[in-house]
Amino acid sequence: MLKNPFTRTQEPTKFRVWEDLNDNQELQTLVGITGPGRRHKIDEKLLPLLKWPEDSKQLKFSMILAKKKAVPRKEFFETCEFWHEVETRRNKKKGALMCDDDCKEKLLVEVAGGHGLFSALVALHTKKFDKIIIADLRKPKSFQKVIDSLREISPEAAEKIIFKEEDFKSNEILTSGCAVACVHGCGSLTDIILSESIKKKVKSIAVMPCCYANCIGAKKCPNAIRLSLGDSIAADMIRTQELESSNYNVRWSSISEVITPMNRIIIGSLEKFHYSN
Repeated sequence: MLKNPFTRTQEPTKFRVWEDLNDNQELQTLVGITGPGRRHKIDEKLLPLLKWPEDSKQLKFSMILAKKKAVPRKEFFETCEFWHEVETRRNKKKGALMCDDDCKEKLLVEVAGGHGLFSALVALHTKKFDKIIIADLRKPKSFQKVIDSLREISPEAAEKIIFKEEDFKSNEILTSGCAVACVHGCGSLTDIILSESIKKKVKSIAVMPCCYANCIGAKKCPNAIRLSLGDSIAADMIRTQELESSNYNVRWSSISEVITPMNRIIIGSLEKFHYSN
């Protein structure tokens, strides 16, 4: 069995946005990625310990989020790294998430987006989407803090984001040719997102699954594979097979396992796109 079954290789994935955290356990604990502080909110005292990302917008936005104590530390770093892997490192020219060229309105749907940090990062750094919908059953207080932080940097980006407190399958939220994302869709939620996305023929999708035990994907896989390789690989093999059988080009990627052991990212697109190593 692989040392870390969630990554593409046996080599650990590095931090891409916050590179100071690589191979520095003391700093990882200090900023709250590991240890008891991971559920504490980010604050102004935390981020100056790290070198800032080169992009000034990212620097300003992160500091405003910290001042407002907008999101838990673990979720802040997790979402930043997921965004970078999907939208910056993967397919640098366009990002992995894209809509059909003939869509009248370029739409990104983030399912179970909660605080909305991923949507905010996408809206801040790219203009390729006309509208971003966060579909979740409950709007947390942290969402408003994230949007208020984004508005201070880019009012135009903040206006693109809409929160819908409802099931993403209702009211035709997903549309043909749109883009879909989900950070840690728990259990079978990832399977349902992928199934609905395939039905709607969305253009592209990026998910980071979570909580694999007895999820739909794992149950569909032969027991021999589940017993030998574990539910995580079993489930994601089935998910990948279903995407590819529906003409999606699929790649696996990952964020640092220091943030979460459930760090695999499944990226699919109806368009072929090139990945950097």
